[in-house]
Amino acid sequence: ATPHAPSLKGVYAEVFRVLKPGGVFACYEWVLTDKYDPSNPEHQRIAKGIKLGCSLVNLATRQECLDALESAGFEILEQEDRAINDDTIPWYYPLSGELRYATTSWDYFTIFRSSTYGRLMTNTMCAALEKVGLIASGSAQVAKFLDIGATSLAESGKLGIFTPMFFTVARKPGDPSRTDGARS
Repeated sequence: ATPHAPSLKGVYAEVFRVLKPGGVFACYEWVLTDKYDPSNPEHQRIAKGIKLGCSLVNLATRQECLDALESAGFEILEQEDRAINDDTIPWYYPLSGELRYATTSWDYFTIFRSSTYGRLMTNTMCAALEKVGLIASGSAQVAKFLDIGATSLAESGKLGIFTPMFFTVARKPGDPSRTDGARS
């Protein structure tokens, strides 16, 4: 839920407030990676699509995430983009619509839904069902927003400019054995 907050610093400050001294906080965060170039129009378009299609208030960079943890008072113990690994199938494969990632029969269905044709079918079906009153008004527009988000996520993954798996472990300083509330 943290990408939906207006400020990571505010979220992390509240987590810090409620943790006992010595308490540990671990989180997966959606962030723009160090490959993101804010002056690149394509990168800007993709980041805007992620924000719009996923209803995000903010899309922080990896460094902004770390800065927010430190600003809240945390000591960062571990940080790792877990999307960068030796897997032959990338994290964004269900959104990419690319057959080369299919390894099971279910994958073909998943990939078809995300293909250009599958997305067109979904959007057309939503518009038709909305028009005849079988689904709520606005459903077709929501489907379009979700399509923008999914497409942008897949594009960002291919370029390496975004990760949904930036993992951090941070500790609130202090001695966990003290019970008087004083910091050590």
